[in-house]
Amino acid sequence: GKKASKSWVGSKCHVVETAQKGKVNFITNMIYQQAHEHDSHVHEGLREGNERRGLKPEKVYADMGYINGGAICEYRKHGQELMGYMQADSSKKPEAFKIQRFVIDMERKKALCPAGRESLKGQIGKEGEIKMPFSKSACTVCAFFRECVGENKGKARVLKVRPWYEFVRERRKIQETET
Repeated sequence: GKKASKSWVGSKCHVVETAQKGKVNFITNMIYQQAHEHDSHVHEGLREGNERRGLKPEKVYADMGYINGGAICEYRKHGQELMGYMQADSSKKPEAFKIQRFVIDMERKKALCPAGRESLKGQIGKEGEIKMPFSKSACTVCAFFRECVGENKGKARVLKVRPWYEFVRERRKIQETET
């Protein structure tokens, strides 16, 4: 694999085990993967392995590298809950202008910004995400332009919202209340 200027050769192994309090626990699966692949890509193999062994835990626990909105959604479709902390929003925007501070209406494909302005109607992108643009004329006169959009006066804010965004928002809200 290669990432930026670093490259490597190899693989990694994900160990799956039971986790029942007060009981003897067992390794139920070992999933091998190329070293450059993201940990979150093992979920389908994990579920299939559990099904072959007749295991269907209500909750599946994982660390941050395995948690994302799409995975949470898939586990719920199978009647399970994926447990674990989600990585924090890595956006460089100030806290007041991160995506979770916008009111998002997925059905209407619109968003309301922290300053109270409504986006134009969003369009569905190639990967199923909804791109919700705000008008340049509204953004450029906003008192929060620099914090929300940046330095380029010719730009406007565009939110890219993935289909499983509500799962991400829900999990991050739970994490905020737990800390």
